Amino acid sequence: MPHELRGFLQDGRLLRLPAKYGKQLLVLDYLARAAFEPDRIYDEPAVNDILRGWCERGQTDHAAVRRALVEAAQLRRDPVQGWYWRAED
Repeated sequence: MPHELRGFLQDGRLLRLPAKYGKQLLVLDYLARAAFEPDRIYDEPAVNDILRGWCERGQTDHAAVRRALVEAAQLRRDPVQGWYWRAED
């Protein structure tokens, strides 16, 4: 894990999202790559389960992280089917 992420991630858990957008993007990129496989489709309950594991005992809600991942274009979402997938590298 990169040094600049250590205050936000610990032992495979997200402690909190950074306030500064640039650092937040770094954390979200790391999380997307670590938590979601490329070329795999996830339904919303699966995304929530994965993110709950990352957010357990942290200060950030899994739904807020899911929304942040989509807003930062780290996860894509099909608005009709509700499917998610990791954005292309």
